[in-house]
Amino acid sequence: MRNVSSNWAYCVVLAPGAMPGSTASWMDVPLVHRRYTHAHDKHWPTTPPNYLAFRWRGKVRQFNHVENTVIVDDLSEALPTLFMPGAVTGPHAVHELGPPIELPRPLPNGRIYATARVWVMIDLLFTATNLKDATVLSQARRQTAGEAREPPTYRPIHTAKGARRGCTSTIGAPRTGRADVVQLVVRRLIGWGA
Repeated sequence: MRNVSSNWAYCVVLAPGAMPGSTASWMDVPLVHRRYTHAHDKHWPTTPPNYLAFRWRGKVRQFNHVENTVIVDDLSEALPTLFMPGAVTGPHAVHELGPPIELPRPLPNGRIYATARVWVMIDLLFTATNLKDATVLSQARRQTAGEAREPPTYRPIHTAKGARRGCTSTIGAPRTGRADVVQLVVRRLIGWGA
């Protein structure tokens, strides 16, 4: 069950190319049709996020509230105008999105793996200098409160090649239990010196 009061957004990357078995592009589905789909497997959250943030061409540009989520075995069941029956099969999550909330200025990736999917608190999308900083600050808040690194009931996300297993917020982010490193990073990000 989704936590509807959560401030967390799951930030994903949109590509301009056509989706397999569809006439729509990866960008068209969320931006035009207000839906987002992905495989329902171990590399994705097992519980739908409350918000999805979207980035393309190296910048986060908008996020949407997730209104509803269905799991289908054939994408044509949930998106009949976009997919032919049998074109894309296997368990897929299809998220129905609310109206887009555009950022006043696109938020650059910073030093983050180009296609990484990351968790970030939505207020930091407006105030951080880049996505990398927003993810580090988000995880620092969670750690300061004594909570787990990930939003509850979620499995670790797929990490980039060469990244440490279990490091799911950003590439090379400090792990739980290294409060001194997190504190140092947070102080540098907000300008409190080293």
